[in-house]
Amino acid sequence: MNSLRDRAEERLNFSKKEISELSNIELQKLVEELRIHQIELEIQNEELIDSRNENEKAREKYFNLFDLAPVAYVVINKTGIIQELNLKAAELFVRRKLHLLGHPFVSLLDTESMSKFYEYFEYAQSKRFNEIFTLEIQQKYQIKHIELSISNFPEEMYLLAIMDITERVIAENALKAGAKQLKEITDNIPVFIAQVDKHLNYLFVNKMYEDFFNISASDMIGTSIKGILSELYTREIETHIANALQGEVVCYESKYLTKNNEILFFDVKLVPHFFDGEVVGYFSLIVDITERKKIEKALAESELRFRSYISTSPLPIFVVNELGEYKFVNHATSKLVGYSQEELLSFKFNELTFDYNRDQAYYAFTQMVEHGSNKSQIDLKHKNGKAITIILDSIKISDTEFIGFCTNISKIKETEIALKEKQVQLNLLNDTKNRLLSILAHDLKSPFNGIMGFSNLLLTNIHHYDKEKAYNFALQINMQAKSTFTLLENLLDWVRNQSDGISINPTNNEISSMVFVLIDFYNPLASIKRITIQNFVPPDLIVFADTNMLNTVLRNLLGNAIKYAKTGGIISIYAEKNTNETDIKITDNGIGMSEETLANLFNNTRKVSVPGTAGESGTGLGLALCKDFIEKHNGVLEVKSTLHVGSEFIIKLPSPKA
Repeated sequence: MNSLRDRAEERLNFSKKEISELSNIELQKLVEELRIHQIELEIQNEELIDSRNENEKAREKYFNLFDLAPVAYVVINKTGIIQELNLKAAELFVRRKLHLLGHPFVSLLDTESMSKFYEYFEYAQSKRFNEIFTLEIQQKYQIKHIELSISNFPEEMYLLAIMDITERVIAENALKAGAKQLKEITDNIPVFIAQVDKHLNYLFVNKMYEDFFNISASDMIGTSIKGILSELYTREIETHIANALQGEVVCYESKYLTKNNEILFFDVKLVPHFFDGEVVGYFSLIVDITERKKIEKALAESELRFRSYISTSPLPIFVVNELGEYKFVNHATSKLVGYSQEELLSFKFNELTFDYNRDQAYYAFTQMVEHGSNKSQIDLKHKNGKAITIILDSIKISDTEFIGFCTNISKIKETEIALKEKQVQLNLLNDTKNRLLSILAHDLKSPFNGIMGFSNLLLTNIHHYDKEKAYNFALQINMQAKSTFTLLENLLDWVRNQSDGISINPTNNEISSMVFVLIDFYNPLASIKRITIQNFVPPDLIVFADTNMLNTVLRNLLGNAIKYAKTGGIISIYAEKNTNETDIKITDNGIGMSEETLANLFNNTRKVSVPGTAGESGTGLGLALCKDFIEKHNGVLEVKSTLHVGSEFIIKLPSPKA
């Protein structure tokens, strides 16, 4: 800038003499010229400023187009050294721009791609080749695939335009693998598969399709189906294809006569191929159903013969579908349930069962459907409401139908029930016999041994005993006799009760007087153990019951209380009349019972009797008999007991209805 000023001043000094010689008019013209020239310079300066701004904008556009471009750009010289690159290239190679500048481009490639790049770079320099080619970049964790083109750049440079096509390559490889797998699958399934475009040209055929027409896939692809199908391509098929190209899934059966005059049957399905919402062709799926047709024909003939047999069979036979609807019933089935064949065809299977066994019938039906066969016992409902027990054998005869064979076992069932009832009675009688023999052998024999023993001692030594000792022996004999008598009465009542030989004859009974009679009966026995028996029963309390049964119950309960009462104990008898029942209670402060003993107290088949406080024995029949007698009155016998504390027996008898 200074040299420019020096040159201007030098030129000005050179012309000073000339200027001094100018006239005023000439000077004015010169000043005018200078002013014009000044304005011209100002205009030129403004143009330079505008030019500089345009250059800045151009550089900004260049930055946006080059540095921020979505494509990776790399500028290299003729020796392949990187001179410039944009941000996308730095991102692609996972390096900073400064680290890449001045480095050979091939240093970013793997060994195989280096030689390939040199080959294409040489072609580009000689201008003999300018195509796009692919290379691989070996990075730390993966191999990237790039697409690269080389073009001339100013100043003997070359511009590399690079696209990352890794995802595309992966997708293409996956697509190829899928296509290969699809080909393998379609070639190994027993279906003729073809893909046809909307112009009716083959796009794909599987191996089975090739084998059938004896034409390779490569020869078929691009060929019209009309030329391949020839005689098969009828007007009917043309209509089906037209419907498929309209977007309709078409299914139909086709028949084909071979050169050997063999008839083949095919099941054909045409599925429209949509792309962007438009039908661009269809897929043809063809199954050879010739064997199935032969089987269906044989089945139809067999079914005709079968239906003729089951229609006349004396065995009840029916056919139902998977919904349980009767599709066929023979005359024997109609006769079995009392409905006509027409009526039965309007029913479902479970509608001929009862409420109590409908779930059982439903379970049998579902087992038949799930497993293809089932055998079960079911009660069917006859038209007259009577139950008919059958053994139902069912088996699947088609995809949707099942056949059932019925065996009427109603009479057998009735006989079985009668036999079971007899068996129960026989078992009960046998148990009764065994219990009776046990009592006779032990419980009834022991008291007689005592009576005979004491009476023999008394007879032998009557003259040697004083009056008190003789009385005691007589008392022992009397107690043993009463005990034996009670046992014998219980035994006889129990046997009659087990064989239903006792009838109930209820009358009005004054409880208090019955209790006093029993106390007088048991007082000698109670006095030996110094037991006090208290009667708190109101004298005017009346209970409606069988006199003998009530007396047996009270006698047994009072006898038990004495047997298990402690020496010096107290037995209390209460009674009260409530709104709907009369309660009689016998309590003692004896040894009580354990929970196990209490749980089996009324078990008629298990002897739970334990010795009394003075060693008294028992059969265990008394309490069971008491419970049975009270229940015959529709009453309840309750027991409350605590071990080592005592027991309370409560008789609850209902009041007679007015």
